[in-house]
Amino acid sequence: KPKAPSPNTTIENMARRVCKNSRPASLSSGVSPNGNASVIEREAWLRWMRRYVAINFGALVVYIVYPMAPPWMASELGFIDHPLPRLTGRGWADLGLGRFDLVLQGVGNPVAAMPSLHAGITFLIAMYGIWRLRSPLRFLLVLYPLAMSFALVYYAEHYVVDILAGALLAALVMVGCGLWERKRDTGQR
Repeated sequence: KPKAPSPNTTIENMARRVCKNSRPASLSSGVSPNGNASVIEREAWLRWMRRYVAINFGALVVYIVYPMAPPWMASELGFIDHPLPRLTGRGWADLGLGRFDLVLQGVGNPVAAMPSLHAGITFLIAMYGIWRLRSPLRFLLVLYPLAMSFALVYYAEHYVVDILAGALLAALVMVGCGLWERKRDTGQR
């Protein structure tokens, strides 16, 4: 009697059949840092991860060289004349998790405002998606970083200049990785 395939093997085989030569499917898996795009298209996953790691390290360097308080913190410290409350933690109480934001406050870096990595990664996802996909609808991906940018400024988490710096960092990462990959690929031939 033949052994039945494991659920993982069955899902992987289905993914291969459905996603074979399908750029949108490989992108949707590859955009998530923990996505399993290696099953579908390993090179696309490596290209994405290279960019994801590069933008994170690039932002880390800027955080160290140029620490900057976000607007809500600058307001608390008196550097901004009018009060800017930090709105992002308020939703936890509505969910019955009122003390949860206290746990999360110790996790992040409160002065890592420049560049905005939230905006930078959303711009990177949009740029990478527009580059990888071929559908005319791919340009709708621009709405993602625009919505994120609006929310970050509205909630006083970032200044507009932080958003622009994040977008610039994403563009530099896309161009830098693209140049490196082209140089590497021509050197292998």
